[in-house]
Amino acid sequence: MRLFLFFFVQFQFLHFLPCQNIVPNPGFETLTGQVTISGLLELAVPWRIDNQTPDLFHTEATLGFLRPPLILPCTTVNPNSGNAFAGIATYGHSSRELFSTHFLSPMKKGIDYYVAMHVRPWGRCPSDIESTFCFTNGIGLNFITNRSEAIMAIEPEEIIDDISTWTLLQSCYTGEGNEIRIQIGNLKTDEETIADCITSSSLHFSYFFVDDIIVDPFDVLPDVLYLCKDSVIHFDIEFYNLDLIWEDNVFGGRRSIDEPGTYVILADAGSCYLKDTVQIIGLFKDDLHIDTSICPGQKLTLETHLPVPGSWNNGITGQSIEIHSPGQYYASIDSLCGGITMYFEVRETHCQVSVYAPNIFNPTPGGNNSSAVFYYDSDVEFEGELYIYDRWGNLVFFDKNNKSSTFDGMFKGKLLQPQVLVWLFKFSPSQNPNNIKIIKGDITIIR
Repeated sequence: MRLFLFFFVQFQFLHFLPCQNIVPNPGFETLTGQVTISGLLELAVPWRIDNQTPDLFHTEATLGFLRPPLILPCTTVNPNSGNAFAGIATYGHSSRELFSTHFLSPMKKGIDYYVAMHVRPWGRCPSDIESTFCFTNGIGLNFITNRSEAIMAIEPEEIIDDISTWTLLQSCYTGEGNEIRIQIGNLKTDEETIADCITSSSLHFSYFFVDDIIVDPFDVLPDVLYLCKDSVIHFDIEFYNLDLIWEDNVFGGRRSIDEPGTYVILADAGSCYLKDTVQIIGLFKDDLHIDTSICPGQKLTLETHLPVPGSWNNGITGQSIEIHSPGQYYASIDSLCGGITMYFEVRETHCQVSVYAPNIFNPTPGGNNSSAVFYYDSDVEFEGELYIYDRWGNLVFFDKNNKSSTFDGMFKGKLLQPQVLVWLFKFSPSQNPNNIKIIKGDITIIR
């Protein structure tokens, strides 16, 4: 969380540029040795080879074929930027090359991330009539979780067949907080991959060059801004040349704000939008009143969110205090906005979540009771995750929601057979995210 306070200044100027790409060595520039033969992608530390022998192309390679510019039939391939790029076989002829690396910093739960990479197929010329090269959609970017699950972040639906230039693939992704690695390759089978081949051959294959991989949090606004009387905040935001629009219909990253409120900015990533929010609170009065709640037997941290310490009614001086019971608390703060008193009215609530779940359903398309709908209810704000497992312990469904979840009985594109499934609902109150609780049950599939 980033917090800013603005005091009695006529103008404030905030300028944000993207600089948080958490992919290390995203353009494969940094090497630990010389590129002398093919299959040496792991020289581009800290990238590692997960399957077969992905290639590394670098302007300092000693083998001419691996040194850009690559002079290929019908085209010449230079890096999208810098001095290097990777290359992988992704389809046919037993080819499934994969490579991956850890992030520079952990992904944050609930934060929107811009995910992108540049790819370019190595393929046939328009005049070829017997080439074994195939154009495919067999390239993807996956996140690997701490449970070794692969989450598809980029998976093109259409064939990529432009050999003359680099194609930008991009998407939006909301962090779960358990992603630990990024992986490049094609996790689909040949049957699931869309391919354009001009001959019938057992030697069919496709190959992609890859460069400039991006996983960057769209965290361009502070979470909270405090605005003194007669102040104006000027924003100047840029993010990878994406078009920006504010939800109150202001276009672009440049704008001025002189009124308190919640402001939301969106970034157009082609087929999706990234979102970030700032809460601007006006310190126009001498006191602020905040209502909150505490769970029985739990602790709660009260924070002023101001960069100056306050004097609390329990004798503590600081920006926050930890409490264990409901009641009235206040902090007196001497700021450049003048003297401010923040009052906290803390009530006790049960902090329980109720799950209303069916115990049987028939996932036959078009039939009655063909989906299982789980409803959630609570007297507090909470974060919830539903997990459903089959009788062998495979995770067949996951949903992050605090309202409802709908399970259609499908797993990997097929209807599950009649069986008893186990579900777990994991939740934590928003005010105390470390207080994780689990509700569980079972549901039976019939036909």
